[in-house]
Amino acid sequence: MSGLSPIIIPAGPVRALSVTASAHAAVVLTSWPGGSPNFALLQNSGTIPVAVRLSQTGVAPPAFPVDPTAADGVVVLLAGQTLIVPMPMGATGTAQVTAIGSAAGPSILYVTPVNYQA
Repeated sequence: MSGLSPIIIPAGPVRALSVTASAHAAVVLTSWPGGSPNFALLQNSGTIPVAVRLSQTGVAPPAFPVDPTAADGVVVLLAGQTLIVPMPMGATGTAQVTAIGSAAGPSILYVTPVNYQA
Protein backbone atom coordinates (compact mmCIF):
# COMPACT_ATOMS: atom_id res chain seq x y z
CA MET A 1 0.00 0.00 0.00
CA SER A 2 1.38 3.32 -1.03
CA GLY A 3 -1.04 5.35 1.06
CA LEU A 4 -2.56 6.89 -2.05
CA SER A 5 -6.31 7.21 -2.39
CA PRO A 6 -8.03 5.12 -5.05
CA ILE A 7 -8.80 6.80 -8.35
CA ILE A 8 -12.44 6.83 -9.42
CA ILE A 9 -13.10 8.02 -12.98
CA PRO A 10 -16.69 8.40 -14.22
CA ALA A 11 -17.14 6.18 -17.29
CA GLY A 12 -20.80 6.73 -18.12
CA PRO A 13 -23.82 8.88 -17.36
CA VAL A 14 -25.31 8.98 -13.86
CA ARG A 15 -28.73 7.32 -13.58
CA ALA A 16 -31.20 8.35 -10.86
CA LEU A 17 -33.79 5.86 -9.62
CA SER A 18 -36.68 7.03 -7.45
CA VAL A 19 -36.98 4.03 -5.13
CA THR A 20 -40.10 3.14 -3.15
CA ALA A 21 -41.39 -0.03 -1.47
CA SER A 22 -42.23 -1.36 -4.96
CA ALA A 23 -39.43 -2.74 -7.12
CA HIS A 24 -38.11 -0.20 -9.63
CA ALA A 25 -38.09 -1.36 -13.25
CA ALA A 26 -34.66 -2.35 -14.56
CA VAL A 27 -32.57 0.56 -15.86
CA VAL A 28 -29.79 0.11 -18.41
CA LEU A 29 -26.37 1.47 -17.44
CA THR A 30 -24.20 2.48 -20.37
CA SER A 31 -20.67 3.77 -20.77
CA TRP A 32 -19.39 6.68 -22.76
CA PRO A 33 -17.51 5.99 -26.02
CA GLY A 34 -14.09 4.66 -25.07
CA GLY A 35 -15.22 4.04 -21.49
CA SER A 36 -14.96 0.61 -19.95
CA PRO A 37 -16.46 0.77 -16.47
CA ASN A 38 -15.51 -2.00 -14.08
CA PHE A 39 -17.44 -0.77 -11.02
CA ALA A 40 -20.63 1.06 -10.18
CA LEU A 41 -20.77 3.90 -7.67
CA LEU A 42 -24.05 3.59 -5.72
CA GLN A 43 -25.27 6.57 -3.66
CA ASN A 44 -28.44 6.39 -1.58
CA SER A 45 -29.49 9.99 -0.96
CA GLY A 46 -32.70 9.09 0.85
CA THR A 47 -33.74 8.29 4.40
CA ILE A 48 -34.64 4.60 3.87
CA PRO A 49 -32.46 1.54 3.22
CA VAL A 50 -32.41 0.37 -0.42
CA ALA A 51 -31.72 -3.13 -1.79
CA VAL A 52 -29.91 -3.04 -5.17
CA ARG A 53 -29.26 -5.72 -7.78
CA LEU A 54 -26.90 -5.36 -10.79
CA SER A 55 -26.85 -7.80 -13.71
CA GLN A 56 -25.45 -8.25 -17.23
CA THR A 57 -28.88 -8.92 -18.70
CA GLY A 58 -32.40 -9.14 -17.29
CA VAL A 59 -32.56 -8.19 -13.64
CA ALA A 60 -34.91 -9.95 -11.24
CA PRO A 61 -36.37 -7.55 -8.68
CA PRO A 62 -34.25 -7.46 -5.53
CA ALA A 63 -35.55 -8.41 -2.11
CA PHE A 64 -34.23 -7.59 1.33
CA PRO A 65 -32.57 -10.57 3.01
CA VAL A 66 -34.41 -11.81 6.08
CA ASP A 67 -33.25 -14.20 8.77
CA PRO A 68 -32.49 -17.01 7.87
CA THR A 69 -32.97 -16.51 4.10
CA ALA A 70 -30.15 -15.10 1.97
CA ALA A 71 -30.71 -12.71 -0.93
CA ASP A 72 -28.21 -13.63 -3.65
CA GLY A 73 -26.76 -10.81 -5.73
CA VAL A 74 -28.28 -8.07 -3.57
CA VAL A 75 -26.42 -5.17 -1.98
CA VAL A 76 -28.18 -3.18 0.77
CA LEU A 77 -27.37 0.51 1.13
CA LEU A 78 -28.37 2.23 4.33
CA ALA A 79 -29.81 5.75 4.30
CA GLY A 80 -27.16 8.17 3.03
CA GLN A 81 -24.65 5.41 2.26
CA THR A 82 -22.28 5.33 -0.73
CA LEU A 83 -20.74 2.10 -1.98
CA ILE A 84 -18.60 0.99 -4.93
CA VAL A 85 -19.39 -2.51 -6.26
CA PRO A 86 -18.16 -4.53 -9.25
CA MET A 87 -20.26 -3.85 -12.34
CA PRO A 88 -21.19 -6.95 -14.38
CA MET A 89 -20.90 -5.65 -17.95
CA GLY A 90 -22.60 -7.74 -20.62
CA ALA A 91 -21.33 -8.48 -24.12
CA THR A 92 -23.10 -5.34 -25.40
CA GLY A 93 -21.16 -3.12 -22.99
CA THR A 94 -24.14 -2.47 -20.74
CA ALA A 95 -25.39 -3.58 -17.33
CA GLN A 96 -28.79 -3.31 -15.68
CA VAL A 97 -29.79 -2.18 -12.21
CA THR A 98 -32.98 -2.36 -10.19
CA ALA A 99 -33.77 -1.47 -6.58
CA ILE A 100 -36.43 -1.58 -3.90
CA GLY A 101 -36.84 0.46 -0.73
CA SER A 102 -37.60 -0.79 2.77
CA ALA A 103 -40.51 1.66 3.05
CA ALA A 104 -42.57 4.04 0.91
CA GLY A 105 -39.80 6.61 0.62
CA PRO A 106 -39.04 7.72 -1.97
CA SER A 107 -35.28 7.51 -1.86
CA ILE A 108 -33.16 8.61 -4.81
CA LEU A 109 -30.50 6.08 -5.75
CA TYR A 110 -27.73 7.45 -7.98
CA VAL A 111 -25.80 4.89 -10.02
CA THR A 112 -22.64 5.89 -11.88
CA PRO A 113 -20.52 3.55 -14.01
CA VAL A 114 -16.88 4.19 -13.04
CA ASN A 115 -13.35 2.99 -13.66
CA TYR A 116 -11.94 2.19 -10.22
CA GLN A 117 -8.19 1.98 -9.78
CA ALA A 118 -6.78 1.16 -6.35
